[in-house]
Amino acid sequence: MRYIARWNGSTWAPLGGGTNDAVTALTLDGAGRLVAGGRFTTAGGVSANRIARWDGSSWTALGSGLDNSVLALAADGNTAVLAGGSFTAVGNVAASHIARWVNAAPTPTATATPTATAAPTYTPTATATPTYTPTATATPTYTPTPGATVTNTPAPTASPTATLSPTPTPTAAYWFVFVPIIRR
Repeated sequence: MRYIARWNGSTWAPLGGGTNDAVTALTLDGAGRLVAGGRFTTAGGVSANRIARWDGSSWTALGSGLDNSVLALAADGNTAVLAGGSFTAVGNVAASHIARWVNAAPTPTATATPTATAAPTYTPTATATPTYTPTATATPTYTPTPGATVTNTPAPTASPTATLSPTPTPTAAYWFVFVPIIRR
């Protein structure tokens, strides 16, 4: 059967002459056509280089094919077919193990190059910080010890004054006592 066949309802039948090596992946494209990938280089006698499409009566190569094996195929349901495998080129275009065909034209997709994106920037917004300024004044309180007398005397408002009188100082009598010291 040459690596690929179809069930016709009662027996297996070759699919357009088959391929010259293993088919390792199958998918249906957006139009419902079978796409085969693998290690083969021809499909139905047509040069296919590891990927081909069956239109119901014959095989058609997808572009110039791949430089190494196809291990997986998928379709997006519209016009694209994706292939993954051991290949590093689609035709003469670097592909690094994954490629995409859109309307049968291959587009390498594995040479993804990270693109720089703008990092979020932080712009602080100034906000007022509340401050506290006390406006009340405190009045000290005093709790006396039991039995103590507290007198609230207002502070003087004027400078203190004093008056001296020229009255004579009273005289006093002084007694002197002599104590003899005896030496021995």
